[in-house]
Amino acid sequence: MKPEYTPLDKLSPITKVYKERVTVKEKSPIRSPPNKKRFQKLVFEDDEGNSMKATLFGDECDHFKRVFEHKKKYEIANALVRVVNPKFSSFPGECELTFGGMTKIQPVDRTEGPVLPEYIPIVDVPKTSGQDDRFDLLGVVVHMEDVRQVTYKSGRVADVRDISIVDESTGTRPMIISAWGQLATSDYELLKDWSSSPLVVSLTSLKPTTHRGFSLQSSMSTEINPTPVGEKVEALRSWAHAHPDVITDYMARQLEFMTVGVEPVPTTLDQILKKNVDNTVQEEVYTITVTIPDAQLSNVIAYIGCDGCGKRCGVAANPTTTLNFKTLTPGHCRVNFTFDATDNTGKFRLTAFGLVCEKILQLPTLEIFERKIKDDWSDFDHLAAALKNTPMHIIIHPAQSLNRAGVLRWVVQSVSRE
Repeated sequence: MKPEYTPLDKLSPITKVYKERVTVKEKSPIRSPPNKKRFQKLVFEDDEGNSMKATLFGDECDHFKRVFEHKKKYEIANALVRVVNPKFSSFPGECELTFGGMTKIQPVDRTEGPVLPEYIPIVDVPKTSGQDDRFDLLGVVVHMEDVRQVTYKSGRVADVRDISIVDESTGTRPMIISAWGQLATSDYELLKDWSSSPLVVSLTSLKPTTHRGFSLQSSMSTEINPTPVGEKVEALRSWAHAHPDVITDYMARQLEFMTVGVEPVPTTLDQILKKNVDNTVQEEVYTITVTIPDAQLSNVIAYIGCDGCGKRCGVAANPTTTLNFKTLTPGHCRVNFTFDATDNTGKFRLTAFGLVCEKILQLPTLEIFERKIKDDWSDFDHLAAALKNTPMHIIIHPAQSLNRAGVLRWVVQSVSRE
């Protein structure tokens, strides 16, 4: 007879007798914070996609070390369910599992030992990945940034460090891994000698992120291993040692781009025109000094944008009857301006949005919006003449479509006049 399992989303603190079939979706390394108990976090997922957390403390970390293996399936019966401390919960009323003396645990998969990493080439990580996807990678470390701190809206502060890796499949851009928490601080010691000789490192259970367009970041289960073993590891080490010039070139270029990205680099349009997907990285930032010799009113676009996402939700074709300009705010109005920027080396088409558009057209968004919609901009020719004769400094950088889709577009970051 097929056993009846209780879905995780049906469990509550009053649930006493039940059975569930789950997979260990996440299993963190054991952490030992200063002056606090050791702990380890687990996330279980049932066959319907519901999930629930569990946290092991102190000796429990040792007792359950081999009981729950990451990615394996288990039957669990009669584990106590309790409400998570609101200080640590992801949502009101969140519950977690605890494992007392009456808990029964039966592995469904009876194979011995942990599930081994399934390494894939860096080039095979799909940019269409979702948040539930996880990847195991082997790579040669070619750059590590200093640890930085990120402050969340809640006020919580987290440590993060970016690690750049390559393998034989890598093109012009290394894969950037953002390591969070202890992986960015104390675990960094495992990789501190990365620049002295080619270091092949294993990074497991990485998840996709939109940082710098597309990259990967650590998940709860991610582990960093500077001494992995296996045929794929030896093959990558052999490649790295056989091509020291390639590794050195990656290191030099990544260091250059990370340094370049801190301050804009002055350049000319002919150099921008030479840039393409293969010789450009996300971190590049440039300053161009240009004029706009042929500004056209038809290239000023005004529309109503969504309060939440900012996406276009309608253009006012007959604003005098459909819009009340007194009630409009910059949060509703969207404007952009497309123009041909020129210097003595070439011409390049750009589009400025929002505040940058205000800087170029020298009017606030609401006024640009109203003049354009009402077709009442009689002095635009005077503005066009000023743009033709007044040089301006424009800071540009690649759009995130470079890493997300392999498409090079340029974003206008800011504008200033001489």
